[in-house]
Amino acid sequence: MHESKKKENKTFAIAIDAHNSFYHTEILNGISDYAASNGINLLIFVTGPINSPNKYDYNRNILFSLMNHTVFDGIIVFGSVSNFIYPAEFKDFLKRNFKLPVVCVGTELEGIPSVICDNENGISRLLVHLIKEHKFSKPALFKGPEKAYNANDRFYLCIQALKEFKINVNSQRIVNNVFGVTAGIEGVRTLMDKRKVDFDLIIAPNDDTALGAITELSSRGISVPGEIAVVGFDNIILGKYSYPGLTTVDQNLYEQGRLGCELLHRWTNGEKIPFKNSLQSTAIIRESCGCPLKVTIPLSRKETEHISKTPSVEPVIADIKALIVNLNWFRSLHINFESLVREIHKALWDEIGEKETGFLNKWEKFIAAMDNTGCKKEVILEILFILRNYTMSQLENAEDLYKTGNLFFAALGIFENVLWGSEILKKTMQVGKASDLRVMSDLMHTAKSIPEQMATILRFLPYMDINKCFINLFENTEAPAEKAILIFAYANNKNLLQDTKPVSFPATNLLPETGWLDLNGKSILIVESLFYGSETLGYIILNHDLWEYNIYELFRSAVSSALKGTLLIEKIKSQAVTLEDLVAARKSILTKSNTQLQKEVKILQDILTEHVKTEKHGLYQDLRITKVLRYIEEHYNQDLSLEKLSNLVALEGTYLSRIFKKNVGKGLTEYIQSIRLQKALLLLRNPELKIREIASMVGYPDPNYFYKVIRKSLKCSPSEYRKKKYGFTDME
Repeated sequence: MHESKKKENKTFAIAIDAHNSFYHTEILNGISDYAASNGINLLIFVTGPINSPNKYDYNRNILFSLMNHTVFDGIIVFGSVSNFIYPAEFKDFLKRNFKLPVVCVGTELEGIPSVICDNENGISRLLVHLIKEHKFSKPALFKGPEKAYNANDRFYLCIQALKEFKINVNSQRIVNNVFGVTAGIEGVRTLMDKRKVDFDLIIAPNDDTALGAITELSSRGISVPGEIAVVGFDNIILGKYSYPGLTTVDQNLYEQGRLGCELLHRWTNGEKIPFKNSLQSTAIIRESCGCPLKVTIPLSRKETEHISKTPSVEPVIADIKALIVNLNWFRSLHINFESLVREIHKALWDEIGEKETGFLNKWEKFIAAMDNTGCKKEVILEILFILRNYTMSQLENAEDLYKTGNLFFAALGIFENVLWGSEILKKTMQVGKASDLRVMSDLMHTAKSIPEQMATILRFLPYMDINKCFINLFENTEAPAEKAILIFAYANNKNLLQDTKPVSFPATNLLPETGWLDLNGKSILIVESLFYGSETLGYIILNHDLWEYNIYELFRSAVSSALKGTLLIEKIKSQAVTLEDLVAARKSILTKSNTQLQKEVKILQDILTEHVKTEKHGLYQDLRITKVLRYIEEHYNQDLSLEKLSNLVALEGTYLSRIFKKNVGKGLTEYIQSIRLQKALLLLRNPELKIREIASMVGYPDPNYFYKVIRKSLKCSPSEYRKKKYGFTDME
């Protein structure tokens, strides 16, 4: 194994395919909590999955080439990065690209230290419960991506367990390549609308897929679990608090992340660590399979004897400590945590024994105190569940059980009311940040130069709680790892490039000066790729907050789009200058072409301004319309059917068409054709491109149809337009 020297503050790189799901957030929570407790800096690279069917992910894959810098002591790789390649290919990729110690979380790789979950125990217990307790006999199975090892392992374990109960799954009830919320929705549509098969249970490869399936079933008026049961895998926090609560398999995501970081830490300190590190999975039974919400109550009950004394609070404190002892906020509490728990425990039992009625008041104060420390709301709710389960297990009198059940129901209501105000404030701030971000994007799109755009970003960063921001452009996008240009550097409310021109440096260094990253043992930064469509532009480094991933993605997209427009305009201007030099020595016809190029600059600026207006209206009215607009802009040369766009935002086609026209002012087909026409007009000025090639490049595989669209819009054919505007003979 790789030997590493000890140093005070280590820095780990993390390769993650995405950071916008509860699955990723839970693992990152485990990693970041261990890192914070041990003075480890983290740089999270959003690399996208390898070999993804989504072309834009190739732009994210470039970030792998930036992860070998000497600033890093080791690398943690999420197994989900390999969802579209086989484990052997993934192992070869890591060995080939990284010389540093690498630990993989979520997928077992031969010869590479890995943290995995043993799927078999949890799946086996879940299937026994589903078949023995609920008598399901017609299960439908959603299978994940073909090369996603973990998803397929779960699938085949399910098939094997079902065979042991002599249940053979009809192939019509197996839907392939279903992974994620939208895919779960589509999977239900496949079963019910296309195949029209009968089923009583859906077994999904992960919780996101299961929640998508429940959403679609509910939209059809189908009761879950009354008519069809649904189970998932992962035990993400959303499944716990959804309705109905999601029956699933817990693979201990938080502990996977925490253990992965600990193993890499030990390895980089010179310790030997095992290659295979397996955690047990556990079946989590909730309401979505048909079970009622369970409360632990002893079987023997005395109907007349009330509680005579208050049970010890120590087991409650011990269970709560076991839940939160590893969380970073617990170490810095400025409140007497145990004293608060003892107070609410005593108040609860006093109220059960009819001595006092102060439990709900104490509980409200406890919620407020914990929320002020930054404690996550799901942890506070878990504390309530621990207190409830322990209390109910100590009661034997039916009247006490009924009364205590009502108390906890009221406590749950107080929990929602107290945190509602806090949640509203947070959401209001999120909306405010999104609005600020949109204004920033508008101003960047109308700016005439990159320095002007950077000045706009500098103005808006403080309003978005971003205290570190470094923007880098690749000098040569064909060889991005070679050189980058730092065009913006901001840290601690200071512009680090205030009196300095953009700086060129080796891209693998991340920044010209590593000290700007401020790796002090507490830093968590995120590295995102800047790209537009299929074109890679550079990368951006920001400070990271696990719960602000939507703002980061909007920020990345806004910067990418605006920079692309400005770079294109500067390129056209540069071409215009070059053509002016050629005019004097060559043909007079180039003068006309040069004049037209100058006009194209104005046209493109007008297009960008119009695009800003359209996109601005869409974002303020409906974020789903913004997503569709962005997708059309980046995929105008691909299939843009109504079905595909409606699936993208999980809306019914006719409804999407209606709200699109309401927000944008144009119908979907009209808008798509206008975008394609704009792109075609730019390409028609290139004499080396044939018209049928241009047709294909802007999304018209049939050149005859392209001719019709052009003639209808311009009142002339593409060839006539070329000759009239640019003065050269059509190449057809």
